[in-house]
Amino acid sequence: MRPLVVAHRCGSAVAPENTLAALRTAVRDGADAVEVDVLPSRDGHPVVHHDDRLTRTAGVDAAVWEVELAELRRLEVGRWFAPAFAGERVPSLEDVATALPAHT
Repeated sequence: MRPLVVAHRCGSAVAPENTLAALRTAVRDGADAVEVDVLPSRDGHPVVHHDDRLTRTAGVDAAVWEVELAELRRLEVGRWFAPAFAGERVPSLEDVATALPAHT
């Protein structure tokens, strides 16, 4: 029996953590599960982001729960990891759930 492979922060070793790019990579590479961090937006929507603050990934000096979902969706959170990931956004929990493949 092989070990269960869980992609930490959706696969943060190869793509910006907790992004849809990381999720796609984890699925492509055969992860059995993904682990994500969930915080509320100002207007109460669950979003996927590890840090309480947006400083490291988006360059914005604010806590996730101080920003509404619409604004979080506009923040770019991939470039800090590598230029190839420029344009990655803060996903909602619903975005992540929708992007997961159907389990068979």
